[in-house]
Amino acid sequence: MGRAAPLRHHPQPRRQPGLRRRPPPLHRPQPGQGAGQAHARRVPPPLRRHRADRRRHRVRRRALERPADHPAADPDRRVSALRVRVHRDRCLATAACVYTAPGVFDVGDDAVVAVVGDPDSDPEAVRNAVAECPVAALELVED
Repeated sequence: MGRAAPLRHHPQPRRQPGLRRRPPPLHRPQPGQGAGQAHARRVPPPLRRHRADRRRHRVRRRALERPADHPAADPDRRVSALRVRVHRDRCLATAACVYTAPGVFDVGDDAVVAVVGDPDSDPEAVRNAVAECPVAALELVED
């Protein structure tokens, strides 16, 4: 039998301190990129937030202009004993609830179910819709 060759350790080359093998996780401008090239970094325009604030105030103004017979105008008036909470993060917009209780639920443009009708109009259908939701995105809250 022959002798096996001795094992040799091949040391890895040492990296200099402070050097990385991959680029940094945050986007940084490359050398030579000036302030005029900010569009390459996708900096949002400052007016975008201002426009969103204007829309929010418009909605508040509409709420203040509600007629006196609107259900939200009288806080003492009980509107519904049956409430449905939609968990938007779970909803897959399968529309099972829309088929079960079409007057109460509807799928919006954002592909999320919304409560558009009075849940007390057909409480049995609403309970069935909550039970049939395949991802449990609907929760029944009884007052």
